[in-house]
Amino acid sequence: MSLQKQPMFRSRKYLDFVKSLDCCNCGAPADEAHHIIGIGGHSGMGMKPSDSLTMPVCRGCHTTIHNSPDMWERQYEWIALTLDKAIRSCKGW
Repeated sequence: MSLQKQPMFRSRKYLDFVKSLDCCNCGAPADEAHHIIGIGGHSGMGMKPSDSLTMPVCRGCHTTIHNSPDMWERQYEWIALTLDKAIRSCKGW
């Protein structure tokens, strides 16, 4: 049995939800949805990770994350918290 590559998840509605949250790093209102970078083979030249691999960030923290590889390892934690908030916001679960 071979596994087929799944199409990349893209959702403007989900990205808008992510941007409605507070910044995962400093707690300020988020301006942007940051896609994971630098770890796990999820990004690279010409590659944009799935929208499910995003976290809410303010503009300042977004720049800091891109310029500080030491912050990259925290991205999985921030994504997990973001996905948890998304799941908890679903009605009827």
